[in-house]
Amino acid sequence: MPVIKGTHSKPGSVTAATGGLGGLAINNPNHSFRYLTLDLSAGAPAVDVNALLPADDPAKVIKALLALADKMFEQSDLATPKSTIPPVYTYWGQFIDHDITAGTDRDSNQKPNLLESNILDTSFAPQPHKEVELKIVNLRLPELDLDSVYGSEQGPNDAEVADEGIFAADNVHLRVGEVSPGNAPPAPAGTTRDLPRRRKGEPGVADTRVGEARIGDGRNDENVIIAQFHTAFLHFHNAVVDMLQANPQIASHSILAGLTPFEQARQIVRWTYQWLVVEDYLKTIAKPQVVDDMLNAPTSFFPQASERFMPLEYSVAGFRFGHTMVRAAYDYNMNFTMHNPQIANASLVQLFRFTHAGNFTPGKQNPADPRTDRLPGIWVIDWERFTNKHSTVDEQFARKIDTNLALPLQALDTVDEVAAGQGVQGIVRNLARRNLLRGYLFNLPTGQHVAQSLGVPVLANVAPTGKSELKTVLEESGFDKRTPLWYYILREAETDSNGQGNRLGETGSRLVAGTIISMLKSDAGSYINKGWTPTHTAAAKLHNEQPIQTIMDLFRFAGVAP
Repeated sequence: MPVIKGTHSKPGSVTAATGGLGGLAINNPNHSFRYLTLDLSAGAPAVDVNALLPADDPAKVIKALLALADKMFEQSDLATPKSTIPPVYTYWGQFIDHDITAGTDRDSNQKPNLLESNILDTSFAPQPHKEVELKIVNLRLPELDLDSVYGSEQGPNDAEVADEGIFAADNVHLRVGEVSPGNAPPAPAGTTRDLPRRRKGEPGVADTRVGEARIGDGRNDENVIIAQFHTAFLHFHNAVVDMLQANPQIASHSILAGLTPFEQARQIVRWTYQWLVVEDYLKTIAKPQVVDDMLNAPTSFFPQASERFMPLEYSVAGFRFGHTMVRAAYDYNMNFTMHNPQIANASLVQLFRFTHAGNFTPGKQNPADPRTDRLPGIWVIDWERFTNKHSTVDEQFARKIDTNLALPLQALDTVDEVAAGQGVQGIVRNLARRNLLRGYLFNLPTGQHVAQSLGVPVLANVAPTGKSELKTVLEESGFDKRTPLWYYILREAETDSNGQGNRLGETGSRLVAGTIISMLKSDAGSYINKGWTPTHTAAAKLHNEQPIQTIMDLFRFAGVAP
């Protein structure tokens, strides 16, 4: 995976002595992870042990967590009722996560993190809270600034970004990549429907890096859907550039005054993205009323912008709700569809194979084989199948937000595995184990404690009916009273009488929406603080002059959907 770009470019940094990694300059506190619902300030009472999972016998707790994880997988993806959420929201959430968070997962380009390295042998003990806050560093700024797309705040003026080749020759447009010739898709966007990649024969490009994406965050090439989502944002930026060049009256508007042509386009792209995250993404996956309440509240999770941090409860547990939405296979496009028995669907495994790390092939790559340098054209996504909330096709919806996971996530190869051509310990490949153990290692508070801290009624029953084995694990381990936060949020969503697995419950909604909206409120340049909306004079408009109000509107304006 390429080095994550643009994470250490802002002023006000400290060195590794106060929490950095490998001597890198780390912006503090904006690069810190902290607990949202635990008071660790000087003079505060000791953390109530009942607010945490037991720490007196870690081996026993870990064994129970493994058992709980293994009971959360379904044997058939077809057995689970589909949600009312289109699949794009699953991967849009992953895109958001990569834009604001990095550092709680294993990173192949960093020295092994002390806390992360212990999770593999399952013999760890939950870490002291102060130790976690000191040693876990966010390699992303917690603001929706799209540095995963632009590389850094300096954009084309950043030497590292320039070396990555993110920008086109004019330093205003972004580079896009072409799919393989011979099977390119029809319009829209023609053949330029891939990420820009390192090509065969380019000076200085080693064989192992052929096909590697030239983007601000290499994690956005770990599966085809998120790679196509990132590609859409490259096209969106370029479409905004073209719009501003064709409409100088918009470029001269006071809200864009003093900015370069690149900065003007980036500003509109950022504001549009931020607005859509709140009004489309959050109001789809969370309770809309909670989103509005958080928007209208005079306070936020961060009293001052200088005190902004990334809540561990959000990053390590709350925002991982999307893992339960992942399907085992997708109705992807006309070449890989689920409602034509004569055509294969797009399996989750394939979505990880058709990337640089998978060498764009169905089988695990062999480092000795020649590498392919671009996506086959037949793998260009059909966004209409991923965004239509009114579709009559069941397969065009994500799985419900609940305590059931698709079977492939029990043994899914990670990008690092594919790139190395070798397996790693099963704990990394089993996503439920990974989430539950990481939450215990980081000593996260229980779901009950987080609910109480956010002023939400506590669930009366965390054990699903009709699942006797899962109920037994919860009761025998004591997790029915002190429940792992990630599991609790999933259980809350599936028991919510209004959502019924079609959106987060009250605790999950407040934790997820509250974190994202608080980030926007603490960012002086966000659309909230600038009073910008898609109907503003300096807003990107569709060809028919309708404002961009959904993610599909953005895809159409970008030219990647009809």
